[in-house]
Order: sequence, then structure tokens, then C-alpha cells
Amino acid sequence: MAMNAQPMEPTFSALTEIQLNALEDLLSNDEASSDEELIAFFTSEGIPEAVARQALTYRDQYLTTIYLDGHTPIRLERDAWRYDPQSRRFVPACSDTQPLGAMTAPGAACPISLDGGSMSTSIPLWRLEEAPELFLDSFVADGGRAVFLSLWGRDTAIHELMANLTLPVAEGGWNGVTLQRDGQSIPLNLDRDRLVKRTTRTYRQTRFGSLLNLWLFDRRCQDPDRANRQCYAIFNERDPRQDKSAMLWSRLRDLAAFPLLDHWRPRVVQLLLEHGAIRQLDQTSERLSGVWIDLSLATVQDAIGQLIHTGDLATQ
Repeated sequence: MAMNAQPMEPTFSALTEIQLNALEDLLSNDEASSDEELIAFFTSEGIPEAVARQALTYRDQYLTTIYLDGHTPIRLERDAWRYDPQSRRFVPACSDTQPLGAMTAPGAACPISLDGGSMSTSIPLWRLEEAPELFLDSFVADGGRAVFLSLWGRDTAIHELMANLTLPVAEGGWNGVTLQRDGQSIPLNLDRDRLVKRTTRTYRQTRFGSLLNLWLFDRRCQDPDRANRQCYAIFNERDPRQDKSAMLWSRLRDLAAFPLLDHWRPRVVQLLLEHGAIRQLDQTSERLSGVWIDLSLATVQDAIGQLIHTGDLATQ
């Protein structure tokens, strides 16, 4: 995608590259300092106070949004590019066209309508209370236990997280995390014995340097527990190519104590739902869903066997 650079906002055009880097680094990463403390630091770096105060109007944006290096609100307000967790790529922070009557709020990279409705349709990222420099774009949980987490952050922050998940709990290691967004807080326990870690993608040119995507998930999402006939199935609700029914049936056939014929699918799935052997997971992010499958229940095996015996599940 082509990025057509626009002139920098006049307020910041007189700053040196070192001063711009100092502004954006602290706006992106410093959550602890007060506004006045940041202004004092910026002015000590030779940045005029009026410019420093204008930069602070962007603080919330920089703390909660990942921007492409060089295409940030301060450098290119009308051509800022942000990371979109839905498409997993960088996209223009503003729409190519503005509706009639649209205006840009102070410190806002995208135009908003006069009635206050934002044009942006992106889903806000979650943050970890224990590691605020990490972002989370999707998750699935089961009764307070993390089943799948997709985390984004710089390589040093990702490696620090993995170290904390390896260190014994008695020595300060973590056995849980807390997701935070818009005043909402979700504590999740981590089953460290079953936790699988996968680094899936790297973006090398962002405001944060090298950006990694880490997946943390329960091993039973990938490898069913055949001894106990249990597993998880995770679905991407935004992928039209994904056949959830076929994926679910494949997992059921893999776990069942005896062969399941394809034309039994509707009857068997309904039976398993009635017996609680298939259970919808109760905590998911906007684009994921999941189920817990447990075929170890004696009543389930007996019920399927009975249907086969009576001929309700025929071989033809």
C-alpha cells in the first residue's frame, strides 16, 4: 500500500529529529509521569513549552495505539498509520475521505463528526496489568482460565513475559495475568503445565522497533487429550473460509471411543450438547469463539451406544 506523506503539523516542524524521538518515545511508553513532569523534561531538551503542551494532547493516542515508524500523528497527522488487530496489519489511521461537517479534535489523528461519533471502527486493544507495555488483540478463556491469548509487544517485553512464565511461582514467576481495557478488568489463571508458546510474526519497522506476536494457548487446543477424551476447539468468527461444523466434527471423531459415521453428525452433536459434552466457552474477545469437548462422560458413551444398538444411528 502506498503511503503519501503529508507535511508535518507546523507546531512540530521546527523540532530536530532527536527532539521528535524524545517526544514520541515518552508519549508511547511513559505512563507513570504526570503531564507537568513530562513538560519539564521536554523543555529541558530544548522543546518550547507551548509545543510540549500541544504534544501532550496526543498522549492517550500514543499510549493505546501502535503506529508505523515515521507515520505517526505528530509527524504526519493526516497520514498516520496504526496497527489494526482485526486485519493484523498497519492501516491508515484516518479514512481517505471525510464526511460533510467532520472535524479533527485536538490530539486526534482521525476526524470525528460533529455529533461526537468517531469514524474509526477498530476494536481497542487490551493491556496486561502486570506488563503494560504488552497489548492483547484476542483471547479465549474458560471459567477464568486462559485458553488462548494473542499478545503483541517489543521483543524484550515478550521475552520478559516468557521468562516470568518459566520462573517458579515461589521465586516470583507468574501463574496468571489480568486483562484491562476501558475500565474493565479480567483476571485469568494460566495452567503453566499445559501452556504452549508460539512466536508467530515480526514487524520490524514500527514506533516500538521490532514488534512480535506471541500466542499462549492450552496444549489441548492443538493436541487433544486422547487419554481423557478432552480438547478445546477455537474458531475465528471473522474468517468466512472456516467451516466450524466440519472442524467440530473432526475433533469429535478424533476423541470418540468408537468410529462415528458422517451421516450421524446432526444427531450425535445434538446428543452431546444435551449431555454437556460440548460446552460453549464463556469468555472470548470480539472475533473468536470456542468450545470445550469432553467425551469422557460415561453417560455420553452409553447414550451413543444405545442409539447404535436401537438402530437410531444406522450404518447406512
